[in-house]
Amino acid sequence: MYTKMLMNSTLIPTLQPGQRHPDWVRLYEHAIEEQLPWHLGELDPDFAKELGEEPRPKTKTLLDLGTGLGFQAKQIRDLGFQVWATDISESAIARANAKYPEVKFMMDDVRSTQLRSRFDYLTDRGCFHVLSTDEQ
Repeated sequence: MYTKMLMNSTLIPTLQPGQRHPDWVRLYEHAIEEQLPWHLGELDPDFAKELGEEPRPKTKTLLDLGTGLGFQAKQIRDLGFQVWATDISESAIARANAKYPEVKFMMDDVRSTQLRSRFDYLTDRGCFHVLSTDEQ
């Protein structure tokens, strides 16, 4: 079930705790990034502080799981990190690639990941909390 929320046509799911979103592709086809409830407009302050203390960010890799439309991945890239960002939604990845070409975006399902790289950091602001305990 979808609910129109805020202004414009951003479709945001009405979810109960532990309930999975039924269609990430559909959500991200029309979502207005700044109106998504998980969009902060900046990095989480504690995370930004941690990353800011990294002495050599240009040599560090970071994976952003469940990147959505890629805003956080772009902010981390701006700090100098090499960023890879994944999402299960083809529409989210397509939009993120178009908006932030300096980040390496790719479709991936963390439940059956195809990633074989190692990363210095991994961040998750939008992935594991929507998975069931078994899937986690």
